[in-house]
Order: sequence, then structure tokens, then C-alpha cells
Amino acid sequence: MSRTWLNTGVSSGFGYEMTKQLLGKGDWVIGTVRNKYMSL
Repeated sequence: MSRTWLNTGVSSGFGYEMTKQLLGKGDWVIGTVRNKYMSL
């Protein structure tokens, strides 16, 4: 069963790594970034 997460600061650091892991296991992530040109 997948979960949906709200993650602020997904463009770098801990937020970025956490988002990659969550997406890798099939969860959904709603994330905010400062830089609109960021991509995962």
C-alpha cells in the first residue's frame, strides 16, 4: 500500500534523499522547492 507524503525542501540535502527513497518504494510525494528548475 503506497503512502502520500508532504515533504518541504525536496531540492537538496535530507529532503532530496528522503524523496528519492520514498519514490523508489512506490510512495507519492508532494514536495516544495525553492528552485523551479530542480528535477529528480
